Order: sequence, then C-alpha cells, then structure tokens
Amino acid sequence: MSQVAIVTGAARGIGRACVERLVTDGYRVVACDIAIDELRQWVDSSPLNEGITAHKLDVADVEAGQQLVSETVKMHGRVDALANVAG
Repeated sequence: MSQVAIVTGAARGIGRACVERLVTDGYRVVACDIAIDELRQWVDSSPLNEGITAHKLDVADVEAGQQLVSETVKMHGRVDALANVAG
C-alpha cells in the first residue's frame, strides 16, 4: 500500500513541486488549494494525475481541514505526511 500525503497550497509553486515529488516517490497525494479550478486543470493535465486527488480547501477554515483529514483517512486508511505550503 502506498504512503499517503496531504499537500496544501498545491495549485502552484512550492506546493505543486511537493506534489510532483511525492507522487514520483510513490505517494498517493491529496492536493488541496483554495484555487480549485487551477489545481484541477493542472492535475487533469499532469502525467502523474493517477496518484493525485484535488480538493478545495481554505486552510483558514479549521473545520474544513479536519474534515479533509477525516475523509483522507476514510479513503486511504491513514495519513503519512503533511506539507502545509499554503500561505
């Protein structure tokens, strides 16, 4: 079973680079960003997209963050890594 990571701020820049590296290293990545359209466009066009799921997340919304972690655990069984790059 692959390791699972959550990456915030994943639509561009350092967040996107983190997603790319983690997927290349064999992780399943839950990529999050408030800019969901940009994130989905990138994920859909990426050759790595089978290892990535895109989710809208405003990291200022604590309840939404908790829900995302719960959904990730429900879907993948665990979270092995978190890269909080939003900001």
